[in-house]
Amino acid sequence: EQAYTVLSSLCWGMGSPILKEATAEQIVKNLLFFVLRVFETPALQTAVRYQPEKEGKQKEKEEKGEEDDEKEEEKGDREILHWVFRRLSYLARPKNVGNLCEPLRQLYILRFFAAMVTRLSVEQLNPFLVPMLSPLVPLLNIVLPKKKLERSMYNQTREMAEELNRMIKKRVGAEVYLPLFQEITQKAAKKREERKKKTNMTLILDPQLAAKQKIKRNVKKREKRKREVEEHRPMRPRIKVRKISTE
Repeated sequence: EQAYTVLSSLCWGMGSPILKEATAEQIVKNLLFFVLRVFETPALQTAVRYQPEKEGKQKEKEEKGEEDDEKEEEKGDREILHWVFRRLSYLARPKNVGNLCEPLRQLYILRFFAAMVTRLSVEQLNPFLVPMLSPLVPLLNIVLPKKKLERSMYNQTREMAEELNRMIKKRVGAEVYLPLFQEITQKAAKKREERKKKTNMTLILDPQLAAKQKIKRNVKKREKRKREVEEHRPMRPRIKVRKISTE
């Protein structure tokens, strides 16, 4: 009960919308300590279980396109370690590019996964390969923002994703890694296609909604072009003009 409360609090802290680097670093250290303790104590792995009724309605269920993943988790109680890895996997998926908390969160979650890869045996690691690999598929292909600060942070996260990908492949072997990574990639592509079809069908059935979204897209395009012009406009030095008195 107490171990579950601590691990749950750490995971929800990592999902904070005001996450800071020092906080994320401390959360990862605490997660490493408690998760490794659970691994070292086999009795805790089955004794400490996640109980859905204690969390109430989880925030991620509100996100469209994530309901299928959550339905799998709702079937009975789950071991706390599986819940921790799946929760962190969800938090590491790209959702709001442009929010500086997102690449920071992703970076430290990937660092936690990397630490697990180096410290766990292959047998211990195998049940958690799917949640660790799932966020890597979109992160490896993420389009970097144009703003310098955002681009730097997302580039750091993408480099960490590439490193973690190599670590997992080397640790479990290509014969295990390749089929699993391919399956996750295909599943992600299928979900994107299903969401796209669903969106298109909604727009066909609701012309007013389609018109509103078109206007919204056009406004965003104009704002984007305006920002790009401002960013590339050279800074002109100010010229001081001395007023000449006519008296």
